[in-house]
Amino acid sequence: MDAHSSLSLSRTVALVGLMGAGKSAIGKRLAMRLGLAFVDADDEIERAAGCSIAEFFEKYGESDFRAGERRVIARLLDEPPHVLSTGGGAYIDADTRALMRAKAVTVPAFLAALSSGYNINVATTTLDSANARTFARAPGPSLRIGAPLFRSL
Repeated sequence: MDAHSSLSLSRTVALVGLMGAGKSAIGKRLAMRLGLAFVDADDEIERAAGCSIAEFFEKYGESDFRAGERRVIARLLDEPPHVLSTGGGAYIDADTRALMRAKAVTVPAFLAALSSGYNINVATTTLDSANARTFARAPGPSLRIGAPLFRSL
């Protein structure tokens, strides 16, 4: 399939994975390959909130952020099918996870990398840089509890 053809999907493809896993980079490539629009949930959340995610977290906390994230993802999943890159903690939230499972085809970012045409060298580089970016930060709930949830996909 080339970038000009379109695959007929009835549901959005939602990419999930921990922070720094490459969901946005992989999602853009996958969307192009499938002939679908690409949407980054983090960009949409910032647009809706009128501030950066970091600023929102600092001002309102994680609980309010997750509620807003869930509302934005729900809105995006009601739009025509597209490739959606979700935030690293979105799949950790039980309600958001249930929403994505009900309304989207939920795909771990590393599997999407394979189907989007990433070669092993790019995937390895992406994983190395993801590890460096992720472990340079203090471990949040996504890093502490995320792995078991992502194994359930």
